[in-house]
Amino acid sequence: MIVQKVMILTNVSRKEQDRIGYSYRIKNNIIPVLQLKIIKAIRGIKQKENVKQNLKKGQEF
Repeated sequence: MIVQKVMILTNVSRKEQDRIGYSYRIKNNIIPVLQLKIIKAIRGIKQKENVKQNLKKGQEF
């Protein structure tokens, strides 16, 4: 199931998956949740890359 795969990729806890899945199945509105999770995941990956790049440059936070 696509929903499960995306949530696993975005590192959402099992409990939260069930809660989100349940509440949004009722509203029949899964796509926005997936988009949100994907956006958060992409942002997280970008932030990690930025941190690595900045560390290579020797910048301090």
